[in-house]
Amino acid sequence: MGVIITAESRYGKELEKWNLSKRRGGHNADGFEMYPLMVYRATRADNGNVRMESRVVKDEGQEKAAKAEGFAEDPKAAVEALDVREKGISQEAAERIFRDRNLSEAAKAEVAKAEAATPEQVPDIPEQPRQKRAYHRRQKPSES
Repeated sequence: MGVIITAESRYGKELEKWNLSKRRGGHNADGFEMYPLMVYRATRADNGNVRMESRVVKDEGQEKAAKAEGFAEDPKAAVEALDVREKGISQEAAERIFRDRNLSEAAKAEVAKAEAATPEQVPDIPEQPRQKRAYHRRQKPSES
């Protein structure tokens, strides 16, 4: 059994708004709208699996901020960006290990301690604060 909805009724007027574009005061889209947009970021979980994070951005400013944080427009691009980040970290770690061969024994012990603190690759070893030597001015011989 059909329902008759007149165009003059409140329900009929509401339905008509969904057939009009937003430019003409309705609810229907004007065409392709870029935003809201879903962006993705791939990260590596503790067990080694790829974990996908997503965020909805509502304008171009939010999209630029999200991309600066490592988000991409689709999951495949997010996984590729993760691979690029991990290869960069691996390259930096390999270069650091190459430079470490010229370190003193005390510095090598410091590097070993930093590497033992994390299971991940360490591209940079944080610099340890050093104690400055106290400077004591020599006493001039007194004239007497």
